[in-house]
Amino acid sequence: MNEKIQSVLNSLPHKPGIYLMKDAEGTIIYVGKAISLFNRVRSYFQESTDHSPKNRSMVSKIDDIEFLVVQNEVEALVLESNFIKQNRPKYNVLLRDDKSYPYIKVALTEDFPRVYRVRSFHHDGNRYFGPYTNSGSVDATLDLLNKLFAFRTCRYDGSAWAPPAKGEPPANWKLKLLSRPCTQYYIHRCTAPCVAYTTREEYNAIIKQVILFLEGRHEEVLKDLQAQMEKASEDLNFEEAARLRDRIQAVERVLEKQRIINTDAQDDQDVIALASEDDETCAQVFFFRGGKMVGREYFILQGTRDSSASEVMTSFIQQFYQSSPHVPPEIIVEVEPEDRQILQTWLKEKRKGAGATGGKTSVTITAPRRGDKVEMVKMVKHNAQLVLEQQRIKWLTDTQKTQLALEELQTVLNLATVPLRIECYDISNTQGTDSVGAMVVFEGGRPQE
Repeated sequence: MNEKIQSVLNSLPHKPGIYLMKDAEGTIIYVGKAISLFNRVRSYFQESTDHSPKNRSMVSKIDDIEFLVVQNEVEALVLESNFIKQNRPKYNVLLRDDKSYPYIKVALTEDFPRVYRVRSFHHDGNRYFGPYTNSGSVDATLDLLNKLFAFRTCRYDGSAWAPPAKGEPPANWKLKLLSRPCTQYYIHRCTAPCVAYTTREEYNAIIKQVILFLEGRHEEVLKDLQAQMEKASEDLNFEEAARLRDRIQAVERVLEKQRIINTDAQDDQDVIALASEDDETCAQVFFFRGGKMVGREYFILQGTRDSSASEVMTSFIQQFYQSSPHVPPEIIVEVEPEDRQILQTWLKEKRKGAGATGGKTSVTITAPRRGDKVEMVKMVKHNAQLVLEQQRIKWLTDTQKTQLALEELQTVLNLATVPLRIECYDISNTQGTDSVGAMVVFEGGRPQE
């Protein structure tokens, strides 16, 4: 232990906060939180402590420690999550490629709101749904939504298509419509507010149905569509009634798939289970809304070889719900996470800040031991194990492709052995001056950072 670390250990307070472990280059290699910084940080350097191989490896690389004192454990948890997300330390359990998860955005702050894919969410008055693990599932969902609900997909500014929803129009405002609707209108995928074929109120009713559908409240969507169909029929608008009938049948087909798995719960629930192999863990999440399963997603965590299931569950809950626009009132987990009470308090604040429906903001994290919830967890865990096996098969396939490519390169270049390390250089200059060089390295057919 160097003098720098010893001086830090001597100055640690008996207060909550976070600590940043750094290597000799000043890179943050681990971020942790503690109720007592004095007790927690010093425990890493006690020889009597039974450290895991990962912790022993980490401690051997620590050259400096920084710490930040906060008011309470919840603040420490939030700060820890932010530092992990920003720095992605080597020895923390990390969601793989967590920055790239897409969301579906319902742009409520726009005139005649659009529904489209984004890469992050913000508390900006719009509605966000996700995260999804891949763009394909988002595109499939958006395509389904546009088949069911005729909202616009164009990027026009709709502020001149109708008078403002609230208040009087600005002094220089005047109605500006397009000359004709696009193809989307003629294939019944848009109601064409751009040419005033629909009112703002009628269009907003469609967006309301989109939100209800994404929330999993399909029964309300059906009830609304049926009322519209009956009204269209009473008005002798049979063509519109037929379109609404087809839309109702499409929603019912989606609903039938979700009736296969349901619970007796009335509140929203997320069910989380883990499956681990080597240094990776698959966290599978099933989303239940109003007792029906409305979706599922999986996420891969790295650096879990020497971590307990409770630690992995804690890391996943922190990282997943930090970037999730919706927190349900009940989270059912396979194993109880560390600091469960602190996590519940943090999630309660997030749920409250997101404007929880019905005024209910409390969040409970439960690890059931008997009953129907145990069976739900088993089902989710089985799916996590299947996903992990599929990922492993995919990795093996990619590895085989890489090996074949290297063997082909060996043949083309007439090399004695397969090239294990490939270095590529590029030198550039400006008329013989200001030379700049760059090098990229591949080892085993894979780029090295």
